[in-house]
Amino acid sequence: MFIKRCCLCVLTAFCFLLSGCLSATGNLTINEDGSVHYEATMATVDFLKSAIEEQKNDLLSKNSSAKVEPYNDGNLSGYKISADYPSVDEYAMSITSQNTKTAGMTVKEIHKVKGWFYDAYSFDFIMEGNKDTTNDPDTKAMAQAMASQVKCSFTMNLPYPPDVHNADQMSNGNKTLYWNLAPMLTSEVDKDIQVQFKVWHKSHLVITVGIIVILLLVATIFGVMALNARYDSDKQTRGIIAGVAFVMALVLVGMSLYMLFSAPKFSNKNVIAQTKVEQTQVEKNTSNKATDQRPPVNATKQTASHNSGVITATEVRMRANPSTNANILGYFDKGETVEIINVKPEWVQVKRANGAVGWVSDKFCQY
Repeated sequence: MFIKRCCLCVLTAFCFLLSGCLSATGNLTINEDGSVHYEATMATVDFLKSAIEEQKNDLLSKNSSAKVEPYNDGNLSGYKISADYPSVDEYAMSITSQNTKTAGMTVKEIHKVKGWFYDAYSFDFIMEGNKDTTNDPDTKAMAQAMASQVKCSFTMNLPYPPDVHNADQMSNGNKTLYWNLAPMLTSEVDKDIQVQFKVWHKSHLVITVGIIVILLLVATIFGVMALNARYDSDKQTRGIIAGVAFVMALVLVGMSLYMLFSAPKFSNKNVIAQTKVEQTQVEKNTSNKATDQRPPVNATKQTASHNSGVITATEVRMRANPSTNANILGYFDKGETVEIINVKPEWVQVKRANGAVGWVSDKFCQY
């Protein structure tokens, strides 16, 4: 008990010293023309700068066109990195193809339903909770108190209010959405960030209204001409033209109203970008099973050069280090053959046919 109290005192002092020691934000702006501007800021105290420097280099390696400039938040200093994209589609493909994280989040799926009046999008991001949190209630309480002093958030600025969202706060006429991500630093529960919105094609709206007006004018003009015509043949011809124009205008109005007010249907067929993040929970659940059909890995075995292995599941993650919190380097296909380089408890370091080296949970690699 004495040792525990001493540890709590040290942790309390540490929390006090580090209160407000980190500021990390992501800000995504989608403009009316569909172009995208993204900003990420990260600032901290001097003795923790090496950590955010590594994060900055990682972001730049995945987006060479991004701009970096110094950033200060009170007594904290760091950097601001920004990038521009010509369309939402380009942004979606960029962050998923390069496995880029947005404010510490990973993109699960981005859907797009293309239409004449608007393009509808559905964003689904995930902020993974800290799976290495302690089970001790006092220590966890202290860690949560520290996290409450950390600024970690994601903001999304839309040209129009969203159709669906799960934001923590809204402002600017419901066009600015805010999510507080700091609690995820001490929580084992993942947080989904979901929003559905539209990017309207104003020029298409103008064109459609213009066509309807022209059709109605034609119907009116030929209707008047039919009434004033001297001959029955002229009346009939002009009346037919007026009737056809009027019916076409009504049909166009009905179609337009249907397209404007019908809800977009998002499905697997209209996914434009996807990062396979679902395997994380599978890895955790499998590694926590009390029973395992395979014999345990010998903890003292450190190398296994030139042995071959086979991936036994789909969408298995290749990680930079032997941890479920390590960066994701790629995904394996079921049945893929790999070369075993190193073996550690619950993890295997492998080399793929293309030369890429990373770690995979031994639950998904048979060797």
